[in-house]
Amino acid sequence: MNKTTNIFIVVLAVLLSIVSFLVMWVYDLVFGTVLLVLILVMLTILKINTISNDIKNVLNILEEAKMQQQMVSIPEPLIIPEPMKPTKQDELVDIEQEQQKAEVEALRKEKAELEEALEAEKALEEMEKPEQEPLDFYDVKTKKKFSTTDYEIVEKGGRRLAVTVKKDGKRVSRFVKKE
Repeated sequence: MNKTTNIFIVVLAVLLSIVSFLVMWVYDLVFGTVLLVLILVMLTILKINTISNDIKNVLNILEEAKMQQQMVSIPEPLIIPEPMKPTKQDELVDIEQEQQKAEVEALRKEKAELEEALEAEKALEEMEKPEQEPLDFYDVKTKKKFSTTDYEIVEKGGRRLAVTVKKDGKRVSRFVKKE
């Protein structure tokens, strides 16, 4: 709807209001009330029309601003720099890093070999260890005897001691004959 239509609706609403007051005064209240409702409907349509026109105007302004912004901010073409050529210093650093990696790898291999050798040595010691006969030990704290084959022979002051470790971690010893 344009401005002439809006003016026509306003003029019609004013005329209908005048007529409705005359009709209500002279004839019947119901007919005048219907005319007043008609006037209110026409004015509501007019208000909705003006609001929708205002919204359209705002949208048009926003579109124009967006177009202007797009025109202003045209992206510049990307300039991709050429890759830098490696210098001698860079090559030296790369060589040093490769050497360090190789040294670390060699150390890891050497460590693994040493660990394998230690495990093999322990296994040999276990196999070569003669089977000891069980000895009885006396626990002073609990005042009980116990027997074990897991002990070591130690010499102290010219005497031989058999030393073992109990389950609770305490060391227990006893004298043994020289054999």
